[in-house]
Amino acid sequence: MMRSLLLLIPLALLSPAAQAGWWIFGQSGNEVSLSYLTINGVSFDETGPRITVYSNTLKDGQAVVKGRASVRKGKIGLVEVTADGGDSWLKATLSAAGDFEQRFPAESGKVYKVLVRVTDTSGKTNDWQSTAKELSVSERDVRSEVKGALDALVAAYQAEDPTKFMALVAEDFAGDSVVLDRAVRTDFTNFDGIQLSYTISNLASSDGGLVAVTIAYRRMLISTRSGQVVSDSGTTQFVFRTGDSVPKVYSMKNPLIFGVSDASEVATGTQPGNDAPVIAVDDTGAVTTVDPGTLGTEGGGSGVAVAAANATIPAAQGFRFSDASVIGNPPIPNGADIAYNAGGPGFLVFRTGTKYRAIGLGTNVDNITSASDQSSGYTTSAANDNAALAATGGYEFYTTGQKYGVLSITTINAGVSIVIRYKYQPSGARTF
Repeated sequence: MMRSLLLLIPLALLSPAAQAGWWIFGQSGNEVSLSYLTINGVSFDETGPRITVYSNTLKDGQAVVKGRASVRKGKIGLVEVTADGGDSWLKATLSAAGDFEQRFPAESGKVYKVLVRVTDTSGKTNDWQSTAKELSVSERDVRSEVKGALDALVAAYQAEDPTKFMALVAEDFAGDSVVLDRAVRTDFTNFDGIQLSYTISNLASSDGGLVAVTIAYRRMLISTRSGQVVSDSGTTQFVFRTGDSVPKVYSMKNPLIFGVSDASEVATGTQPGNDAPVIAVDDTGAVTTVDPGTLGTEGGGSGVAVAAANATIPAAQGFRFSDASVIGNPPIPNGADIAYNAGGPGFLVFRTGTKYRAIGLGTNVDNITSASDQSSGYTTSAANDNAALAATGGYEFYTTGQKYGVLSITTINAGVSIVIRYKYQPSGARTF
C-alpha cells in the first residue's frame, strides 16, 4: 500500500479567497505549524476572515492572541504578532512547550490586520500569511444581550422547564436539537437541586451573526440515584446566533453545563484549559466527577465517541468531523479536517497540522476501540503533505482541534467523490 505521497494539487482548484485559508495546497512544505490559535478566547478556525470583539469585554482595552506552535524537528525560537498587516511585529511570550501570548491595544472604529509568524531555531517559519484575520472593535452591548439569553437558559434549566429552555435554542443548532431536548430532560431525571452561576470571560463575533462567548462557571447538584451532592467549576464556550430576536444557542462545548447526560451528541468540541474534575454521567445515569482529559473513556460517561459512520466527500470539497459537515472550496477556512483531491483518485488531504498514522490494508473501523497516542509514530501534515490511501487503507488521526479519530476509505468514484467510514472522539480521549 502506498502510505504517503507528496502531491501538488492543481492551482485551478484554488480561488484567491481560498488561498487565505488555513489549508495551503501546492506550496512549499513547512514543518512549523500551529496547534491552535485564538483571539480573545475565540478560535481563529471558528470565525471567518473578520472577527469583531466588543469594547466592554476587553481587559485594559487590549486584544489577546494566544496559541501553541510546534515544529516537526528542532525547537520553536520566536513567535511574533502583527496588528498592522506586517508593518511592525510584536514579540510574543513563549514557553518551552510552544505556548505563546501577545496583547495589543484595540480601539473602537479601527480595523486591525492580525497575523502570527512562528520561526524555529533553524530559521523556518509557518505559513504566516494564512493566519490573516481582520479584527474590529464594536461599542455594541452584545454582552448584555448574550447575558440575558444565558440568564434565561440557566433559569429554565434550574426550574427544570424543557419547553422554555428549548425556546432559546437556534433552529440550526450545530448538534441535533432533538437530542439536546432529550439530553436536557434526562438531566432533570438524573439531577435535583441544580445550582448554577457563571461569569462571562470573553465574547467575540464572526461573519454570519454568530457570537462566541467563553464563560467561567460554578455548579452544584444532587444525584437522584445516590443522593450525593456533586459540584464542579471550569471554563466552557457557547456560540449564539444573533438576529432580530434574542440571541439563541447555536453550539456548546465540553465541559457541558446543559445536556450533560448525552454530552457526546450535544457538545461540539472541548474547551481547553480545564484541569479540575468536571461532572459527568455514565450510561446507568450515575453522576460523578472525572478528569476532563478522560471524558469519553470507558466508564467515564459524557463524551462517548460517535458510532462508526459513513461520509461522502465530493471532489475538491472537505469534511468536518465535529458536526459531520461537508464544506466546499478548499483550502477550507471554515474548520474542515480533511478533503478529497480530485486531482488524483483516492487522495485524502489532511488539514495542515493534523497528525496521522497509516494503519494498513483491510482496516475495519467498526472493530477499532482506541487510537495510538499522537506523540508516538504519527506524521504531522505539512502544507503539501497529502495522504494517499488505497481503497482499503486506513488512518488514525489527531486533528488540529486535539481530537482523535480513525477512518478508512470504502468507495472511490474517481474525480467525483470518495466515501469514508470513520469514528471520531469529540471529548479528546483516545478511546472510541
